[in-house]
Amino acid sequence: IERSSNVPRIIDRLVAKKYVSRGNSIVDKRETVNTLTTAGISLLDNATQLMESKLKKIISFSEKEAGELNSLLEIYRENE
Repeated sequence: IERSSNVPRIIDRLVAKKYVSRGNSIVDKRETVNTLTTAGISLLDNATQLMESKLKKIISFSEKEAGELNSLLEIYRENE
């Protein structure tokens, strides 16, 4: 949980853009529950796809190279 004073302002902007809906907690009236809306989920999906696409362009290993990298990382993890 982020306690930064900037978080409420960010959430307010997301609510204004209809990416997040705000409600009250059933358990504790002092709590606010923030939920992604359908538009928010769609935005998140699109951003994820864009980031994955960009990452694939930056890190474009062949299957063989990816396998070799994975093997090397396994060796590294075993030796930690």
